[in-house]
Amino acid sequence: MVQLGRQCVLAGAGLLYPFIMTIAILWVTEKTVGLRVSATDQAIGLDASDIGERAYVVETSEEAVI
Repeated sequence: MVQLGRQCVLAGAGLLYPFIMTIAILWVTEKTVGLRVSATDQAIGLDASDIGERAYVVETSEEAVI
């Protein structure tokens, strides 16, 4: 029975430690560089705002060459 208790404690620690570390990493990231982009960048599109290119160019049927 003692072994089962130890295993339960270690299983709980194995779940709790990554959760706490993830929260800590996200908190530090939010405080330093931020987790979200601005509303303007999001509306324009991240490809256009970050690297200045359009990732997906959709052609209409009139523009397509057959």
